[in-house]
Order: sequence, then structure tokens, then C-alpha cells
Amino acid sequence: MKKVMLFLLAALLLTGCGKAPVFETVTDTYDIPAPPPMAQVLLVLPGDAAALTMEDGETDRLYFCGESTIAVQTFEAGDLDRTLRSVCGYGRDDLTVLETGGDGITRYDFVWVSAGEGGDQIGKAAILDDGNYHYALSVMSPATEAASLSSKWQEMFDTFWVA
Repeated sequence: MKKVMLFLLAALLLTGCGKAPVFETVTDTYDIPAPPPMAQVLLVLPGDAAALTMEDGETDRLYFCGESTIAVQTFEAGDLDRTLRSVCGYGRDDLTVLETGGDGITRYDFVWVSAGEGGDQIGKAAILDDGNYHYALSVMSPATEAASLSSKWQEMFDTFWVA
């Protein structure tokens, strides 16, 4: 009887050892969802801003308008501070950012001043956040011209949207 009990106990213990753990292999595949398509940026540029200076695919465009530059850029959403630094060189803690929203889009407006080779520059920008991408419109003007150009730039920023 002892031998039968020992045999059953040994059989019970050894049956658990027969299966090896399953590990991940190189043939495993993961479904990575494709990023959503970028929206189309809608914008009415000033009439004298027809000089497209640089175009980088679908994401970046740079225009010259007199002594001012207009930039339209697209970034991945998620890190607003990174986008702010890419647009103007300052982080959110260094700027006063006005946040508004509507129609599933959050808008961030801000201004900054920076020293340029030809004197101080005034920058104004708006960033539209649709949850997937940050669409940025920025303009840099010489500080001496900023006051006279403010209504012209405001008209442009009023038309900035994505569809």
C-alpha cells in the first residue's frame, strides 16, 4: 500500500513538470494601429504673402511677407510644451498661453519677443490641437513694424482652422 501511495504521489508531482512555460517568439505579431490622417489646414494668407519660401511635404510651409515670416507647421499631439518650444523656443512655463476650445479642437494663442540679427522680433502664434496633431501658425515681424501689422495678422489668425 505504501508503494502504491508513493507511486501516486510521484505521478502527481511529475505531471506538473511536463509542461514548459510559453515564451514570446520572434514570429509573434502585434497590430499597431495606423496614425489617423492629418486634417487640412485652412488659412487665408495676406495678399502680399505669396512668396512660398520652403515646403516640407504636408507638414511645414514657410512664407515671406515683406520683412515678416509666416510658418505653418504640424506636430504630433500629446506634448504641448514640446510643440511650444519647436514653434518659438520657449516652454509653457515661460509664456502666457490663452487656451480656448470648441468643436473638438483646443486652441492655444501666445506671443513672444526675441532678439534677432536685425533687431528685436515680435512673434505671435496659434496652435490647434485635435487630439492627434498640433497644427501651428506663427508669424515673426520686426518689433518696429509689429504695431502697424497687428490688424493684418489678426485677420489671418481669425481664418486659421482645420477640416
